[in-house]
Amino acid sequence: MRLDKYLSYALNLTRSEIAIFMKKNDIKVNDIKINKKDFKIDENKDKIEVNGNIITYHRYVYYMLNKPIGLVCSKKGFGNNTIYDLFEDSKYDLSSIGRLDKDTSGLLIITNDGALNHFITSPNNHIDKTYIVNIDDSLNDEEILEFKEGIEINDGDMEKYTTLPCDIKEIDNKKYEVTIHEGKFHQIKRMFAYFKKNVLELKRIKMGDIVLDPNLKEGEYRPLTDDELDYLKSLMK
Repeated sequence: MRLDKYLSYALNLTRSEIAIFMKKNDIKVNDIKINKKDFKIDENKDKIEVNGNIITYHRYVYYMLNKPIGLVCSKKGFGNNTIYDLFEDSKYDLSSIGRLDKDTSGLLIITNDGALNHFITSPNNHIDKTYIVNIDDSLNDEEILEFKEGIEINDGDMEKYTTLPCDIKEIDNKKYEVTIHEGKFHQIKRMFAYFKKNVLELKRIKMGDIVLDPNLKEGEYRPLTDDELDYLKSLMK
């Protein structure tokens, strides 16, 4: 990466601003003073200093967010508050890997890594998703078995779709843990609606092997751990 581009990203400066900045400040790469804007650096290995202060920048960032109810995952919002309001100070162009409805809470992965986002959200590469679901009336044993084996719902485009076999277990009266292996529009709600059950509360707690951090309060986020990031990237191999 060019040195001026690195500093522009790291310091949130425009192209014209960074040119003036580099003329007025003492900039070193690996303890050697550099004046050339187009000097090539390895952003993962080289030490970059401005006036004796080390400058760090990561091309891609990855966060785990505990999404609260009431926020939408659209950047425009259309009059609603969005999850991106929580990242308003970020210099990165962030997107969520998949979405959760306004009235759904829980695990979201937020990143500016477009390749990873595209791979995981591709219809051919959806990873398992696990939810905690509260409904208004319990399922009986026959309904649970049918739920597990797959049922016919509308897929969001009013086309009939038979869901893949899934996992469901009762946690408590009217409370279930459900793991699905695809991601149709409003799928969990549509599956329970098939049995004339209304979803009162829906929370995603797991995506593949990544589990929602119990220490994250709603509206809080943290960087993914190395193990979590390695797992996501391993899906692309």
